[in-house]
Amino acid sequence: MQFTKININYKQPKIWRRPEIEKLPKKGVSYKEILEGEEDFKKTKDGAKSEIIENYTRAIDRSNDMGDLNRAVSDLSEFYGKAVLPTDELDGDFLLTKTNKNTLAKKLQPWCKNLVYNIPDVIDSTPYNDLVNQFIDVPAFVCLAGPSLQNNMHALKRIKGKAIIIAVDTSLRPLLEAGIVPDICVTHDANPNGCKFFLSKDHPLNVDNVNLNDQSDANIAQALLAMDADKERLDFKYDTLGLFVNYCHPLTLAAWNGREKRFYTVLDPGLPVYDMMAASTNYRKDPEKGLVPENKGKVIGGSSVGHVAEYIAIALGCNPISFLGLDLSYPKGKTYVDGASNQKSVKGQKLIDMPNLSGELVPTNLSMLSYKMVFEKSFPHILGQKPDLLFYNCTVDDKGNPAGILELGAEPKPIDWVIEEYCKKEVDLQWNKEKVKEDSLPSKT
Repeated sequence: MQFTKININYKQPKIWRRPEIEKLPKKGVSYKEILEGEEDFKKTKDGAKSEIIENYTRAIDRSNDMGDLNRAVSDLSEFYGKAVLPTDELDGDFLLTKTNKNTLAKKLQPWCKNLVYNIPDVIDSTPYNDLVNQFIDVPAFVCLAGPSLQNNMHALKRIKGKAIIIAVDTSLRPLLEAGIVPDICVTHDANPNGCKFFLSKDHPLNVDNVNLNDQSDANIAQALLAMDADKERLDFKYDTLGLFVNYCHPLTLAAWNGREKRFYTVLDPGLPVYDMMAASTNYRKDPEKGLVPENKGKVIGGSSVGHVAEYIAIALGCNPISFLGLDLSYPKGKTYVDGASNQKSVKGQKLIDMPNLSGELVPTNLSMLSYKMVFEKSFPHILGQKPDLLFYNCTVDDKGNPAGILELGAEPKPIDWVIEEYCKKEVDLQWNKEKVKEDSLPSKT
């Protein structure tokens, strides 16, 4: 299949859409068929809406902690909360507002607990805001943790120092184990299990597969105390700049053993609580004046850490922005790239067959489809503001063919082509050298 750019009316000059999409196989289950297949959706519009909201609210109200909440909220409910369904059976905007409000109410307490613990670290940190627009037209490679990442990530070894390599937390360790040291790692996870991404595969927490999200506060506190003297953690070093949401779990921050930590706050005009959370950390220490206001920097809230990494690459001024490991599906039943600590089984999940960019059917679920929709809805708005920005999708299967199910916005290109076309000169990636203390860098062993 030939991939080309075509013009469509999204208020920007050009955006890639998968060509001849109507001619691709129709064996996949459509959104409409999914809805019709559920008994709840055979009811009237008002009845279905009321029942879904009631069930979702009941699941949240009955949850005693984040572990309960994660188990109670199904992929279907997550889909409601992150995307507007293409159907007139439900009022998607109303459902989105309702679910966001209820979910936020349940999560707000643990987020605030994390934030209070993190305030000293955030205030002492160099602002993420100092990086904004500092890398105009520097190519960036955003590495997500889809199974396909292992198919072409080794090409990144050739461009170290000629582009910015951005990992998400789940892809950091697989990249490091392949000999690739990302320049930036983005974390948007507020759960204690997020600490596992920054520990070696031989660390007891990874080997024993302990679910930290189900642990009591007392156990988490003990883990925090132990982390400072954790030899396995201290021996796992990486020269990568960490960018963390300000309410990231303290255990995740304690597990980090890379370059300095910087923090960002969430930009979401529809939820003022994020502004309140930002206000508590937007300060720096001045020897004479005490606490002085300082904007740490905001990032648009994303449905996944992959969206946040994309928005950060845009904010830094990078162009073009290329994606690796952007499967949004489970090729051959795999959920993550080899070496990621959060491997999951697809057994028991509601899987949907969707055609990938090469026309082959791959299994996915409603949660991944919601991420796909958020990506595809964002591209037209982004290009409306930055019409010269280029997005490429370097995601490929094990045969080198275009992979993943993203249909809009990022043109499929081989990573070798992007490297040859754009990674031609050295880039100074020293992060504000005058502000980085020598002792903040990990020692080399």
